Amino acid sequence: MSHNFKKKFGQNFLKDKNILKKIVSLTPLNKDDLVIEIGTGEGDLTEILSQNAKNVITYEIDEDLKDTLESKFVNRNVDIKFKDFLKTNLKEDINNYVYNNIYVIANIPYYITTSIIMKIIDEDINVKTMILLMQKEVGEKLVDSKNSATKIIYDYFFDIKKQFLIKKNLFFPIPKVDSIILEFDRKEYIDINKEEFKNFIYDCFQYKRKTLKNNLKNYNLSEVERLLNLRNKSLNNRAEDLDINDFTFLYLNLFKQ
Repeated sequence: MSHNFKKKFGQNFLKDKNILKKIVSLTPLNKDDLVIEIGTGEGDLTEILSQNAKNVITYEIDEDLKDTLESKFVNRNVDIKFKDFLKTNLKEDINNYVYNNIYVIANIPYYITTSIIMKIIDEDINVKTMILLMQKEVGEKLVDSKNSATKIIYDYFFDIKKQFLIKKNLFFPIPKVDSIILEFDRKEYIDINKEEFKNFIYDCFQYKRKTLKNNLKNYNLSEVERLLNLRNKSLNNRAEDLDINDFTFLYLNLFKQ
């Protein structure tokens, strides 16, 4: 490959067409749907997405790829935006499209995984499903390990499941770690103040080894205790002992949503 790979952009391109097709096949994507891709690279995944979707909006921060991508997708159903995904106005970008469902399908840079997912949550884009390729260790923490603030926040908005692993030697340049594909299916949820909810969850987890009594000392502890008791929990529990239903119950009652 002639491209000058840039470590600062977390560039590791997946070229195996069979795996790329398998990634796309995880959704019922069809010609009525819009796809958002983050990290176009040399357009290998974009090509398959364009064959299956009505339109593709794809974000690429590396302008050295501009000539390659614009010539590859000239007069196609692909809108390439050469800008930082984290700084874009997503609602404005999708406003000109007519579609049935929105999917996010992307090989996302490992170092901004959380920022990307939080942006999609914060901007309240009505995404049906996200298929995200990320670092194996990061992905497994979201499905297999103890609760964390990030995991609980994601769990409020999405059902998350592990799909399959991808070995590091299938990427170029070869990264240091293997990757994993996670599927995020949008839940039906009560509309909330997202920033307030996130701050509450972060407060619950602020000191990992301390109990809720310590972490929530700036809240009405008697009310917190009453609500916890209704869930068969107590202030002596740590945040990791609670599940998404416990946190949802606490938040909705404490903040009277």
